[in-house]
This record gives sequence, C-alpha cells and structure tokens, in this order.
Amino acid sequence: MYLSLTNKLALGFYLLSMFSLSHAEVSSPCPHPENPDYYFIGCESNGLFQVTQDKKNGFIDASGKLIIPLQYDNADDFYDNLSAVSLNQKYGFIDTSGQEIIPFKYQMAYGFKEGLARVLLNDKWGYIDKTGKKIIEFKFEDAHDFYNGMALVKLGNKWGWIDKTGTTKIPFNYAHATDFDGYFGDNLALVKNNIKFGWINQQGKILIPLDYDDFHKMEDNTLLVRKNFKWGGLDETGKIIIPFIYDDAGSYRDGLSLVLKDDKCGWLDTKGKVIIPLEYDSAKEFEQDLAQVSKDNKIGWIDKTGKTIIPLEYDAYDWIDSPCDYFKVSKNGYWMLIDKKGDLFKKLEKVTTDKTLSQ
Repeated sequence: MYLSLTNKLALGFYLLSMFSLSHAEVSSPCPHPENPDYYFIGCESNGLFQVTQDKKNGFIDASGKLIIPLQYDNADDFYDNLSAVSLNQKYGFIDTSGQEIIPFKYQMAYGFKEGLARVLLNDKWGYIDKTGKKIIEFKFEDAHDFYNGMALVKLGNKWGWIDKTGTTKIPFNYAHATDFDGYFGDNLALVKNNIKFGWINQQGKILIPLDYDDFHKMEDNTLLVRKNFKWGGLDETGKIIIPFIYDDAGSYRDGLSLVLKDDKCGWLDTKGKVIIPLEYDSAKEFEQDLAQVSKDNKIGWIDKTGKTIIPLEYDAYDWIDSPCDYFKVSKNGYWMLIDKKGDLFKKLEKVTTDKTLSQ
C-alpha cells in the first residue's frame, strides 16, 4: 500500500468471493511425500495425498505408492472418508480404496462438511448425505458449506442461511454475504444490501448497521470501516473505538495500520493509538520490518517503532528485480545500492532520467 499527497491509494472496494476455491487450485505447503514424477502433491487426508500428472488426478499413500489411479479430471481431499472427483465432466464421490460410492451425475460437487455435501444438478445447488440421498432440495443459485449447523445459500438474487433440514434460519434479505467462518470473528458475517455493508450475528441480528462503504479484515476485535469518506474502527458490537477522522487506511499487518490524515501518513495499532506519528508525506506498507517513507521530497526507511533506520536523504527509489537485501536509490546525481542499514554497497550509473519519488 502506498499513501501520498499526490498519489493516495484508493483502497479498493472489494467483496469477499461468494464462491469456494476450485478443485484445481493448489493447496498451501504442507508435509507430503516427495516425488518428482508428479506435477502436484497435496496435503494428507485420510492417509492419502492427492497427486496430479498430465492433467489427471489420483491418490498416493505416505510411501508414495499409487493407491487410486490417475484417472480423474479433478479431485478434492477426503472428508468423512469420501472425496469429490470428476470424470468426463461429471462429479461423484469415491472412498479411500477408489470405489465409487455416489454416482457421477453432478455438474459440481464439494467435500462433506458436517455430514452434508453441496452438489450442483440441473444448474441448481442442493445437499446430499454420504449415501447420496438428497437431503435439501436442488433449488439454490449458489451454496456454501455448512458451518456450525448453518449454510449460506442464494435463492433468486438474495442470500440467507438455512439449517440441515433446509429450513430458513436467517431470511434471504441480502445482496451479498459471507460465512460465519472467523474472517470477522466467529460470531459475525458481512452482509450487504445494494449499497452498504453491515454485520450480523448467527441469530441474524444486525449488530453493526448496514451503513458502511468499505472495510478491512478484523484483527484483534477491531474492524476498520469507511463511512462518509472517512475511516475509523469498530469493535464486534459496533461500538466506535477509532474515530472516523482518517482519509485512508490500510489493512492491519502485524497489528499496525497505515493511515492518512490531512495529507500526512503514520501508523495506528488496533486500539487506535498512534504508534508512528502522522508526519510523513508518503509511506508504503512494512516489508521485512522496514517501511519506506518520505518527507520534504527525501526518502528513507523506518522500523515498526518509528525509528529511522535509513536516513531520509535519498532523492528517488527504483525497483530492482533481485534479492531483497538491497535498495536502489539515487543521491547527488547517482544511482546506488544500499543495504538495509543504509550502508553503501555499490555505486551505479548517473541519473539520466527523471524518477518519480518512491515509484
């Protein structure tokens, strides 16, 4: 994130995706058998690891032995001993031996969560149990996994929540919504009407009114939100804990948010306390414990306490595609490489073109 007098970052309005990750997306790094023959090796689930080779998926065990052949177009981890896999553009479920348990007839399917799986049939989503029995009608335009006994689903053009019998628990009143999955704390879900954001609890009660234009992920029970072109902070009950006085604000990183007020940048903690004074003309987010800042057209770097690590004495900064041990900066008409203590590593060429401050 970069904030400055002439180039204020328009913190992008965004909605959390209403769709789960596709089966083809790569898992996070995790322990797994090493085998260079496979393009991808997934995380362990029920003692097996998903593998991909030549665009086909199967499963190996911890020794690397192929247990389920590489024959599926897509494959998910095992949940409740069943994996959602696709073959010839149809999804079904197999067990850990590779036996087909639920027939390949669905347009899309996801793993079992809390005993039910969401599946797509004839362009409508519904839910089945582990025998393949339909439990909740195929009538939804979109559907999410069950979490704490409820699932977020879309009916028509509105979102609401149902229980495991298909009974509506939170009415279909919202143009957009997110799960109760911890992103905003375990008891909050983001909801949106056609214009504004707010938050509800698992009983459907509106805890934070739909009055806000933008937001960041909650950290330490603090929710940064924008209203009437100003940023401030709320707790999970909607109480204002950071006044709405900031022109811009970034997401919390390691407990700090980069903010802009009256064309000056600084950092707040999650309680709204100013940790690094708002005295800089521009600033970037912290990377490897250092943040680039500028004042009076000079660039330097500070640490997370606000201590100046590299003096604000450089005229410009240029990106270099190399290990992050050095910064390329200009001073007295020359480009140079300096290390993270500000010591000169190597003097480079003369400055021959204009560089925008802190590109």
